[in-house]
Amino acid sequence: MNHKISPSPIRELFYEARAELSKDADNLQFREDEESIDAAIVCLFCRITTHLRALEALYQNELALEADVLLRGCLESVFWMGSLINQPDTVKDMENQFNYQRQNMARNLLAADPTIVNLDTETRNRMEVVQAEKKIKRNDLISVFDVARRAEVAAMYLPFSELSNSAAHASLHSLNRHLVVKEDKSIDYFTVLVTDANWNKVFHLGCCIIFFTKNFLNKRFNSPGRDWENGLWERLQKVNQIEEP
Repeated sequence: MNHKISPSPIRELFYEARAELSKDADNLQFREDEESIDAAIVCLFCRITTHLRALEALYQNELALEADVLLRGCLESVFWMGSLINQPDTVKDMENQFNYQRQNMARNLLAADPTIVNLDTETRNRMEVVQAEKKIKRNDLISVFDVARRAEVAAMYLPFSELSNSAAHASLHSLNRHLVVKEDKSIDYFTVLVTDANWNKVFHLGCCIIFFTKNFLNKRFNSPGRDWENGLWERLQKVNQIEEP
């Protein structure tokens, strides 16, 4: 490791908030008349909680860039979760996204030079079935910003975009975060520069994700703990006055 990360109030708040959020899994009740929507919401909730749990392992190994990648995924899940709750027909947009990617994959594979991409018979048959489906056009897709807007958390689109460019995507900016030159001018290819400020930002955003996730659970399932949820936001503001997130 590069150095020992110092204790942080925002990190302690994140761990406490994550533990509280995990308790909601035992209290969720599906609405039988909208089971498919509720199931999707709960799956997104589970995805968020497991991503947040993984931050601990990344923190212990000082993998801040990888933590940013997970946070970006959490935010996207938060957007879809809130959008499904506010506008249930968003499930159709989720299906369109999935089918568009499948169809795009099938089109590319079937059009590829067989000397480069050699598909076995079973795979080729599956791809031909997908290609024969009713085509989803790019214009039929909803943007991530519009998903966030439907969820009424459009302000979180900015950190989502920043994490996309600085961590999740192989942009020049994110690649430069991997480059650490040793004193002998050789490259330490595994090391990413990590500071307390990096992790403060990680845990600050993690707390925000927990707040919005809890808010959506309350709205959909009337889960307990609204006082805790509001208290989290107040404590987060106080911590921000102590240390820069």
